[in-house]
Amino acid sequence: MSRFPDDPLVARHILEVLGLLDLPRRRGEPTPVAAPPATIPTETPHLLIDTEAAAEALRTTAASLHRFAQAGIVSPARIDPDGTRWWELPEVRAQLAAYLDDRTGRGPTFG
Repeated sequence: MSRFPDDPLVARHILEVLGLLDLPRRRGEPTPVAAPPATIPTETPHLLIDTEAAAEALRTTAASLHRFAQAGIVSPARIDPDGTRWWELPEVRAQLAAYLDDRTGRGPTFG
C-alpha cells in the first residue's frame, strides 16, 4: 500500500478496515458514534499462570509455593494430569492474606 499513497481506493480501504469510513451526512449533522455496551461486565476473567510465574509475582520461590499448597494454605486453580499447577494470582494473594490474618489458630500450620 505504501507504493500507492495517493490512491483514494487504498485510503478508503484503510478507513473501512478501521471502521472510520466516512458516511455521507448533511452539513452540521453530528457524526454518529457507537453506543456503549448495554451491560458492563463486573468480573474480569483472571489469567492462570504456572507455578514459576506465580512464585515470581509473589516474590517467593516455586518450592515455597509448593510447600504452601501441601500445607493447605493455598490451592491452585487447576492441576493438569502431568501435575502442573496453574494459579489465579488474585485468589492466591487472598488465600495468603487470609492465612496471615487468621488469629484463631484453626488454620493449617506451616513451618
